[in-house]
Amino acid sequence: PSLIRGHLKNPSPRKPLVISFHGWTGTGKSWVSKLIAESLFQNGLNSNFVVFIPVPLWFRDPSKTREQSDKLHHVIESTLARCKHSLFILEDVGAMNPKTLDELLPYLNYPAPMDGIDYTRAIYLLMSNAGGTKINDFTMEQFRNGRERTSIRMNEMHNIISDTIHNEEGAFKDTEFVTRQVIDASIPFLPLEKSHVRKCIKRAIEDRGEIPLDSLVDKVLEDLRFVPEDLKRFAASGCKRLDEIITYFI
Repeated sequence: PSLIRGHLKNPSPRKPLVISFHGWTGTGKSWVSKLIAESLFQNGLNSNFVVFIPVPLWFRDPSKTREQSDKLHHVIESTLARCKHSLFILEDVGAMNPKTLDELLPYLNYPAPMDGIDYTRAIYLLMSNAGGTKINDFTMEQFRNGRERTSIRMNEMHNIISDTIHNEEGAFKDTEFVTRQVIDASIPFLPLEKSHVRKCIKRAIEDRGEIPLDSLVDKVLEDLRFVPEDLKRFAASGCKRLDEIITYFI
């Protein structure tokens, strides 16, 4: 929040704000992106100035790289022409061809105004599963050593995130994002515990107009897999599979 608040209050930012989210599927990357959209725009994800880009869907055909790049350029430029504070959310950037991902650089790397469009006030959220395994392994190791998840600090994850961004497939290994240092912050998403998943279940049931009875919540929890096998502490799929499981029990 402080990063975003600072960027919005800056009267003359030199570049747009670029944040990368890293973690296993279901750990809250999309949920946090939704909250950010809702905090910035009245209509949240439905705002005309919030662009959600499901990378695996938009860029699934490797034979159409040029057309896909042109589409990306058009969406960014046309949206920023209408609102310089627009929010762009890219889901699963690891599925994007590195060369196509580098097509974003002119908009991120200290861009100059062009055709009357200010590119420096936008916000980009880049979501990736890269680093998820290392983040989870570190979290589980700390738990085995007697530390609670809540005691893990951001600076402890720095080396893991840095190594992920530089070296792991599905991150930014083969792009110029690292050398040009366009990413302003990289946020790790730790694996979720039962208490977190329980809240997800209750909210999902309420969204259906149903009452989240403890007995129903417990049934859904029992149907989920928790790891490691000997401790069963962290949800293997986070809050990802809840809808289908809830449908089965309601």
